[in-house]
Amino acid sequence: MRHRRISFRYTEVVGGLSAALETEMWALVRAQPLASPLFRPPADVVETGAAYIVTIEVPGVSEDEVEIFVHPDALVVSGRRRCRDVEDAHYHVAEIRYGPFRFDMALPRDADAERIDAATDRGQLRLVIPKRPGGNV
Repeated sequence: MRHRRISFRYTEVVGGLSAALETEMWALVRAQPLASPLFRPPADVVETGAAYIVTIEVPGVSEDEVEIFVHPDALVVSGRRRCRDVEDAHYHVAEIRYGPFRFDMALPRDADAERIDAATDRGQLRLVIPKRPGGNV
């Protein structure tokens, strides 16, 4: 599992498209609908008195396939679940999502992005985001 702390705000990255590029992009979308290749894994976000706890379901995903990006205003977890090849197989049911995934969420103002703890256990990624002492900063 790779972890990166990023100094710029997530909203700057997402909202940083130029007007010309945005216009061209929307022209393409209207001409041909695009489906996202990403899926969002199921997650729980729980707040306690001392921290925010994010639990993301990632069964079958190797720790090497997960990246955690911590922006000052957002948490982004991305990765890939790879399909196990079964030789000479014919699927009768295919409900498990494979491929790239991304979970993102805004970080509350009192979240201490410098002290996030991440661990995996039995197919779940658990991130504990402590609150800063003294509340909102």
